[in-house]
Amino acid sequence: MFAAFISYYTSMLAAQISSSNQILFWDIDGTLLRTKREGRKSIHLDAAREIEPSIPEFAKNLDGLTDFEIISQLLSGTGASCFTSSVKAALFTLDQLSLSDSKSASTELMPGIHEALSAISVLGITNGILTGNTQVRGTLKLSAAGLQKHFSQNCINFCEYGEDRPIILNRFLEANPKVKVLGIVGDSLSDIEAGKKFQIPVISVATGKYSYSELAGFNPKRTLKNLEVEFFQFIELVKSLL
Repeated sequence: MFAAFISYYTSMLAAQISSSNQILFWDIDGTLLRTKREGRKSIHLDAAREIEPSIPEFAKNLDGLTDFEIISQLLSGTGASCFTSSVKAALFTLDQLSLSDSKSASTELMPGIHEALSAISVLGITNGILTGNTQVRGTLKLSAAGLQKHFSQNCINFCEYGEDRPIILNRFLEANPKVKVLGIVGDSLSDIEAGKKFQIPVISVATGKYSYSELAGFNPKRTLKNLEVEFFQFIELVKSLL
């Protein structure tokens, strides 16, 4: 019933198409989808331990950090002889573990994602990706979830070596000065911090590891429970950013 009604509502949005070059960025993990891997507590820790086996369990919440940041934090203080080489080796291992896990890993879409992405496209807004995943890992996740069709390939931004989320965002902005970024949809504090640094509105969704109150406490443009329960509020909010 929800899908049928949303399909009708989306068709009504067609009359409100924007003609300008505008983009809405989406985070991947916790925002679009969730990946479950059997037998792995932390794929980042497993990758880092391939380089430095003595790394202990990490209690700090690393959600929202880029793959580079997570690996760097795990390897910091280990006494690695060449830190840069160790981080690069661990990131390569992370990609390889993700590839080997891809056949057995399961992917869960967050509520209302297909409908929300379709509605944004109907409004004439480009859906883009702003993620802390490496290209290998992000591509695997989008493909497994069947979401690649929703995104412009020119607007998919993965993490490269040495990058946090603001650096990734700045790389896109510098390369595309004529594109207007309407906002960022994300589930972490890192999304909010990146948006604030560049005065870009952030729509937080409490579908990841951070609670509704934790996200709201960092003052994004709006905090939503999920995009199914608050689908119409989400679409109206995006339209207000045009």
